[in-house]
Amino acid sequence: MNWITAFVGEIQARTGRLPLIYTNADWWNTCTGGSAAFSADPLWVTSYGTNSPTLPAGWGTYAFWQYTSSGSAPGISTGTDVSYFNGDLNALAAFAGGGSAVAAFSMSPGMPRSRCRSQSMAACWRA
Repeated sequence: MNWITAFVGEIQARTGRLPLIYTNADWWNTCTGGSAAFSADPLWVTSYGTNSPTLPAGWGTYAFWQYTSSGSAPGISTGTDVSYFNGDLNALAAFAGGGSAVAAFSMSPGMPRSRCRSQSMAACWRA
């Protein structure tokens, strides 16, 4: 885990922000012994074939959930990873460091979050 500590420290020193930890529960729990040492860092978790992601030890929530590796997106002709942000557009803009979201974008009316997980993001967001 020393290399994770060094990485997190270096990123935070250079950017002033905690890095996003990208992992899945199996790898994290196996390779770190289920450490909760980094649970304050935002999590991008991969977890396929489920309605709710399996989280690594220590985390009670996630920032992003990569729920498929065979999704579709405009302009990409092959299957691609697709992720879900755990929040609304304003929260995403704040997470990215941009304050509030551009008012021109919003979630498509009547589009439940669960459907967004099973559709391309183009079906969930509109300009």
